[in-house]
Amino acid sequence: MSTSLTGLSFLGFSRGRKGGVTFAAVNPATGAALEPAFHTAHADEVEAAAKLAATAAPVLAALPGKAKAAFLRDLASRIEAALPALVARAQLETGLPEARCQGETGRTVGQLRLFADLVDKGEWVDARIETANPDRKPVPKPDHRSMCRALGPVAVFCASNFPFAYSVAGGDTASALAAGCPVVVVAHPAHPGTAEIMGGLVVDAVRAATEAVARATGRDVGAFNSNFMDRSPFMGLMNPLAPPMEARLDRDHGEHGAVIGTVTFREPHEGPPGHVHGGFLAAVFDEVLGQAQSLSGRPGMTGKLSISYRSPTPLFRELTVRGWIDRIDGRKIFTRGTLHDGDTLCCESEGLFISMPTNLLHLLRKGRDTVDSTVPPEFRSRMAGENSQQ
Repeated sequence: MSTSLTGLSFLGFSRGRKGGVTFAAVNPATGAALEPAFHTAHADEVEAAAKLAATAAPVLAALPGKAKAAFLRDLASRIEAALPALVARAQLETGLPEARCQGETGRTVGQLRLFADLVDKGEWVDARIETANPDRKPVPKPDHRSMCRALGPVAVFCASNFPFAYSVAGGDTASALAAGCPVVVVAHPAHPGTAEIMGGLVVDAVRAATEAVARATGRDVGAFNSNFMDRSPFMGLMNPLAPPMEARLDRDHGEHGAVIGTVTFREPHEGPPGHVHGGFLAAVFDEVLGQAQSLSGRPGMTGKLSISYRSPTPLFRELTVRGWIDRIDGRKIFTRGTLHDGDTLCCESEGLFISMPTNLLHLLRKGRDTVDSTVPPEFRSRMAGENSQQ
């Protein structure tokens, strides 16, 4: 943990750059400017922060409550360890007495631990299940299910008079992170040095949490829920059609490992009465085998996909789908997969993927995130009008 100040923003695990408008914190007791100079974020850095938050949103939302609780408790402990540096800088920038600063940091770590206890228990999701009753008269009763879910990135604007409790790691930030929402924080210019020290502690806690999840689950956090997948019809939490499917990496399977997913299909995915439409099963294999072939380090596009249906696949059952690399021949990546309902094999698949240059994948991602110049002007105008009304 470093408490040295640079005056630069945090952008994920990176830092902003110098230049643009600068300002200095002021000691209210003496009127003297405090070192260092702080550099306001450039427009492209603000955009980068927002995109990083959007990328992290489905990852954080999908983390189990215990993982989020461990992160919040670790952050609280890091704040306590850095208390002398935090209090000293806050006194310089705000003129608040030491006792007030210490008391406010106590409130801050208390809030973090309070929300950690809440997400650890899981009661906050308020899950409700009302099963269907097809025999109800005069009309059948449909299946109703609801729960609280993370909304997405949250912007927090720090308060001038509370450098800790309503600032970088204050109650607003703690509640958002507990709910599974990434946070973009706008520090207050009255105490930027305090904010930078606290921001560094948050980044250190995020880095430690990321590594802990990877060690515990074998899952490279973000690998299966990147911004390239956020609109996926199966894994994308931004897609209302997604069940959603959760996936993890089994590093012990073969040379490259395997992808193991769990998914529960519901009414929108029905084909035969009470069972999953075969087209959705083919699509879920395309998704999982696509993730599996990326374990080669040379991801590509689907060239061929074949499905063998072995038994009807039921709705409302947690299904397990597996995908792995069978062999690699030049640019051709051959994959295989299975989908089970318990011990029952429902279907299996073989897929051929053709690897492509990594820069092409980046170009596709970049193109997805911008409005293509070939879109007719009248359609682009209509899109802009619809977005402004939402």
